[in-house]
Amino acid sequence: MAGCVNPEKLDLSPKPLFSSVEKVPAPNFGRSSSIVLENDGTKLHVGDPGQKAFGLYEKPKKSYEFRDLPAQFGEGFRARGWESDIESYGVITFEDQLAVAVRTLLKVEEARVQEAIRNVRYEAGKEIQAVTSSKSRYWFWEVGRHRKMICAMDTGNEEFTLTIAIGENNAMTGLRMSVQHAERDSRRADAAPIPSTKP
Repeated sequence: MAGCVNPEKLDLSPKPLFSSVEKVPAPNFGRSSSIVLENDGTKLHVGDPGQKAFGLYEKPKKSYEFRDLPAQFGEGFRARGWESDIESYGVITFEDQLAVAVRTLLKVEEARVQEAIRNVRYEAGKEIQAVTSSKSRYWFWEVGRHRKMICAMDTGNEEFTLTIAIGENNAMTGLRMSVQHAERDSRRADAAPIPSTKP
């Protein structure tokens, strides 16, 4: 549950922010904002109760649940989520208030990516910044203490891994979901060699 998901595997294992000892500070939730995650007419806001957050998407029958909390999140934080072969959803709460929610879909077409962006622009206005490289695209919105990120990772064959996340600014940064991390990760992805297809 960090940054833009590797298209080859939904890697939800803990990842440190800067070092293994630096901790994410307690969230400053502030006031409710237009930053939301929506499903079937239900809108999830940063700071909403944990049970509502986890229940936003129905857990598929063929999926497994996880509760591993990334190491950079300390006392008061809890994690819960699920993962299947084609999608995943996870939340991190602080004292039972939503700090971060992350939704990931595999093998998504460009039309679905553009639909997600249009929906957020309708809710929260134009993005504050976009980060684009040859292999990944990021869009960010911020309203008060709340942030939303969309990431589309090119997996070939005109398909993408689509990640949509909302959260309190400090918690989002703790998962590398910030403009600065996106720029850094994009440069690293572009510099990586293309895997060989030879047997």
